Amino acid sequence: SASVIDCDNYGTLTFTDGQNPYIAGIAAFASNVSNCNNYADLICNDMYLNSLAGITCRVNYVKDCVNYGKIQSNFYSTGIAGEHGNGYDSNEDPSTFVISGCINKGDIIGREAAGIVGSTYRNIENCSNEGNITGEDVASGIAASGTGAIINSCANYGKVDADVAVGICVNAHNTAVSDCINYGLLKADFYVSGIAREYKSVSNSVNYGLIKANNYGNIVFGNAEGVTNCYYFNNYGDNDNDFSNISTHYVSGDFKNQDSYQGLDFEEKWAINDSGILYLQALGDEIGVVSSISADSVQVATGVTEDLQINVSSEKKFYVVKPEYEILNTDIAGITKIGDITGKAVGTTKVVISDAFSEKIFTCDVQVVESVKKIEIEGSNYVEVG
Repeated sequence: SASVIDCDNYGTLTFTDGQNPYIAGIAAFASNVSNCNNYADLICNDMYLNSLAGITCRVNYVKDCVNYGKIQSNFYSTGIAGEHGNGYDSNEDPSTFVISGCINKGDIIGREAAGIVGSTYRNIENCSNEGNITGEDVASGIAASGTGAIINSCANYGKVDADVAVGICVNAHNTAVSDCINYGLLKADFYVSGIAREYKSVSNSVNYGLIKANNYGNIVFGNAEGVTNCYYFNNYGDNDNDFSNISTHYVSGDFKNQDSYQGLDFEEKWAINDSGILYLQALGDEIGVVSSISADSVQVATGVTEDLQINVSSEKKFYVVKPEYEILNTDIAGITKIGDITGKAVGTTKVVISDAFSEKIFTCDVQVVESVKKIEIEGSNYVEVG
């Protein structure tokens, strides 16, 4: 029944021995954690652990907490909470079993990784992830697992990369997801789902995220039964596993018109900014469009794929783009981006970012040569040495 309020952690945590530990930046176990911040990196790669979390491992109620640190382990890693609301009794007040107003800003790495919570049995609301989430097995912007939960008004801005990558909730067992939005790039070896997988229902939700996977659903993966009033902005053709559900809509028309989004509540939940981009009122307008791109002088060998550093400028904290041509891996959580480029014909190749919302096209040049030798040097990507 412990409460932890108004606490910050800046220090390094060292754990050298123990069986299946729980490690957290603020409190391993608590009933109530509020207004707390973790600024420390928590890294534990050498042992099995039950939970590594930026704020708390087991908790009932979390409000207005922020994780800034990198959270990395070989097992279960989360930005805010490891396990939330387990043991909830239906006779108890559900308002005391909520994660609300929390933000993860750090990168999360683990076998299973999530921006906000590993597993939840109750409600998550008004939370957002800004960090990049990388999992060996599964990864999600908000929750790795939900059982009988409600996830409402949450947003993922970060890149999600795993065997199974999902914008909001991976294993949403009997969980209802509503009024959520994914902006982040989703990349998977097996499959991707824009919002949720194994869900009870998904409603009034939006996916802007770019997808890199052979098997995917722009909103959900698999049978779209239970999906209502959901929208996505990147059409990948025949591989979409949403099964053309009539309540899942590809948006290609008037982005700035509320009438394009039937079913979304623009009085209390949603808004459209001047660039024509949807955002949640509870989380604020953080989304802009690209204002310019540039690339350092780079040479790429024909037939070889290289990482190319693209410097993208935006007037706001995050931005939304649609890539074309050689850019294959552009995420949104930050300013400097890494894109894959494959050298084609010898000469100058144009790298193009097409911004669907401002209807502007930005280009920069990359030289393609027959062969190139490179070494990595401190402070830059690569330099040609011969």
